[in-house]
Amino acid sequence: MQNIMDAIDRHRSPQTLLRSAQTQVVKIVHEGVTSLREKGSGWCLKYFSSREPLALRRHAMKTIQDYLASASHMFQDLAMELHRKDTACIEVILHPLLRTLEVTSQTLLLTLDQGHNLAGLTVLYLFFDIKRQSGIEGQLLNFVGSLRQLTKLKISNCCTDQLLAVLATSCPQLRVFDAEEDSEMSITDHGLAFLSNCRQLVSVVLNDDGDEYDYEDRYFGVSGKGIAHLIITLPKLTLLVCEPYLMREAIKFLYPINVNSVSYSLLYLHARFPSRDFLLTVSAMCPHIAELRLEDPSKDVAQALDKMSSLQKLVMTNYSWVSQDDLFYQPAFERLKTLVLKNPKMSGINIDFLKKVGLWCKNLTNFTLTLYYRDLITSSIKIKNRSEFFPSLRSLTIEGDASLCLMETLISSITDLQSLSIFVHSFSVPSGQFDAMILNMVKAGNLSRLRTLQCFQWEVSLDTMLYLIDQTPGLATIWGLDLLMMSPAGVKTIQDHIRKNNLNIDVHDGISPDPPKGLNFLSERSQHRVESSDHTAQADLESILVELNLI
Repeated sequence: MQNIMDAIDRHRSPQTLLRSAQTQVVKIVHEGVTSLREKGSGWCLKYFSSREPLALRRHAMKTIQDYLASASHMFQDLAMELHRKDTACIEVILHPLLRTLEVTSQTLLLTLDQGHNLAGLTVLYLFFDIKRQSGIEGQLLNFVGSLRQLTKLKISNCCTDQLLAVLATSCPQLRVFDAEEDSEMSITDHGLAFLSNCRQLVSVVLNDDGDEYDYEDRYFGVSGKGIAHLIITLPKLTLLVCEPYLMREAIKFLYPINVNSVSYSLLYLHARFPSRDFLLTVSAMCPHIAELRLEDPSKDVAQALDKMSSLQKLVMTNYSWVSQDDLFYQPAFERLKTLVLKNPKMSGINIDFLKKVGLWCKNLTNFTLTLYYRDLITSSIKIKNRSEFFPSLRSLTIEGDASLCLMETLISSITDLQSLSIFVHSFSVPSGQFDAMILNMVKAGNLSRLRTLQCFQWEVSLDTMLYLIDQTPGLATIWGLDLLMMSPAGVKTIQDHIRKNNLNIDVHDGISPDPPKGLNFLSERSQHRVESSDHTAQADLESILVELNLI
């Protein structure tokens, strides 16, 4: 049955009538706005006697806006399409029907001018540096304060106590506050205290990209007590992201005063250098933790993981693994849906370790293995009971200095692999062997159910890539085609092959971005702008390869 569905989805379907209509409307509106913008003010005098060309231009824009608003049932979708296509169309989408808006430095003044028409906004993205917009901070605060229906706010770098105070007094419906991109927040404990008035808050996301030594420079006005205040006063809060040091101080502050054994609703925790006792405290106070991110944990944390009965996603970086703790790891791993293991502090990953983890993770759907040092697997192993080895796994990611034998063992042993990402530099693999491994995996049918493929520095031949594409009927997304160790002509041949055969495959350059903890980006443009200043994943991988003298 699945093969039939894959065959149906293999080729792109023609657009639906609704989608075709939307595309045509977007085209007409965009052409109208572009025409008005390019002609300037001189065109008015040629056809009209009026000496107020700007008024005529505004009237023309208003006519286009009315045309757009006549399709009120899909106004929001049309507005987002126009915004993604060209930000110059912002003038015609600033309408009372608009519910979601992204504001950049180019559109800020116009948005503030039309703020009286936007009281119905429920989702707002602010992507600009308020420090460079001198003299209008008051106008911005007034605008945000007018959004009584606002439920989600994502900001880039304008997080201040004043903004939080406005949200507390004017946005009672706020459910998500996302300042993940603001690495230089000027907020204090007083500002965080204002947020406690937003009783509907479910997510508060602050920047947590620093390290143990720079938190005072980035959070000079925030303390663990301020974070603890949010945990206590926001009954619906399930996601609270902040500097791990601050979270640790908040938990330490709350634990001795929690005389009534109150439990909190947090589902996520990021901890750096956590001890077993700290994690046991967390499990007692926050019994519903479902996602845990640990950096440099102590050797005995496995005993605490066993107590977290709701844990479904675990990320461990620079961790120690002691065989005596297997009895604690096993029940914890059996409950997991996602497991990320980065840089184990052991002599090396061997086949016994892989078998052990594979048998424990009965419900695991996503597995990421990052190695800073070469594993100890010297030959490809055929797992005898494939149905018991990662039986539910759908997504596999391998990074760093992994051997071909490890890759082949994992890929050939997973029965229903749907997403494969390999970030291994070609210098760490003998020439030609990676290509042979991928070709053999395709021929053996191990990649036949693949839907998503992520390439990075793969040394593969054009024939192998074309064969892989043709033999994976469900393949829908390819990332990193431009990162293949292949000539531009070869990459273009692959793109042409997909286009000429009308294959339903989306091709993207670069590395697929990790989903943010808070809101997803509204447009690719904003995503690329933020990513351009922080290519974390690629930089981390390249630093590993430099350390290993591979590049």
